[in-house]
Amino acid sequence: MVSDVMPNHLYEFERRGCTVVKHALSISECRQIKNELPDLGTSGTRRMLDVPSIRDLAADLRNHILLSPFLSKKRSVLCTLFNKTRDHNWSLKMHRDMVFPLRGEGSWPCAGTKEGLTCFRPPRDILDQCVAVRLNLDDAPEGDILFEPGSHLHDEPADSTAIPVGAEAGDAIVLCPTTIHGSAKLRDSNSRLVLHFLFAPKELPHDYSWHYDA
Repeated sequence: MVSDVMPNHLYEFERRGCTVVKHALSISECRQIKNELPDLGTSGTRRMLDVPSIRDLAADLRNHILLSPFLSKKRSVLCTLFNKTRDHNWSLKMHRDMVFPLRGEGSWPCAGTKEGLTCFRPPRDILDQCVAVRLNLDDAPEGDILFEPGSHLHDEPADSTAIPVGAEAGDAIVLCPTTIHGSAKLRDSNSRLVLHFLFAPKELPHDYSWHYDA
């Protein structure tokens, strides 16, 4: 089964910039992760790799039989929690993910500090080596994200229409960070809990290093 499915997923990821790996985790595994999450009192944070169980989960994803082909020789360098509810419901405009927490100094543009993390914009050749994994812990029948297929292959916005990506609890959306994507408000569900991992090559040029390395 894996040998039949993975080439299709890899092709879709390379050409479209996004693919859905169904049932990466079981419902019971999703429930356990949710139960172990700290009470953050917030609808989102980019500091989830401060949590030991999330660092362990990042390592599990790297070794996952369905996800490891995307993550070969990469480390988890960021994990962001998105927790949409009826009381905390928002949309996110179409964008590319191009700014990440780093340590060091150099010529890369600094994007300021977010949640105490100093963020920089790496050059495109670094960004093109990164892979995001959005682990859905709730069903998202209305779509977890919208994305513009093939937009990661172009510096300018692609001439394509954004399409929704539906997901069930346990599904993993594998996304190229430079794919143009966004997120709509909740419509058909009461909550949407997502852990958005960024995986990247461990080594960076010059004096830079990732703030996290899990």
